[in-house]
Amino acid sequence: MPRTRLCFLMLIVLVFSPTLSQSSAQQRPGPSKAKKAAQREVLVRFRQVSPSALATIRQMHDLSVTRPLGGVEHLYHMRSRSRDTEFLVRELSKRADVLYAEPNYQVKALELPNDPRFGEQWALQNTGQSSDSFAAGTAGADISAVTA
Repeated sequence: MPRTRLCFLMLIVLVFSPTLSQSSAQQRPGPSKAKKAAQREVLVRFRQVSPSALATIRQMHDLSVTRPLGGVEHLYHMRSRSRDTEFLVRELSKRADVLYAEPNYQVKALELPNDPRFGEQWALQNTGQSSDSFAAGTAGADISAVTA
């Protein structure tokens, strides 16, 4: 009899566990599924890139901006005057010299930086800070980095 109870209990747990996990996942707030991308803009990473290849792409896709992005080798930001993002991604991805092409997704910071000295950087968020060495600042006289 104890074995039957154990099997019955396991069956109940298996039946209800997906339902419980789905309902908790639905209640939990998370990032939006729909990513917002800048219109007519893509990020393209090339395997190898040459000035002539960039000139050809610039002309074919009516690009107003073609600039390298620092930090990642052969990564370029491109903006077209007339082509939409989906078209640019599809067409540029077909090229043999392109590693990947993706929309230029817009991202936003959700929290303040964890820099322990962030409060001392009044140009980022001036709350009227003061110290022994200087008088109180003007609250709001900053670059609005927190709300950006």
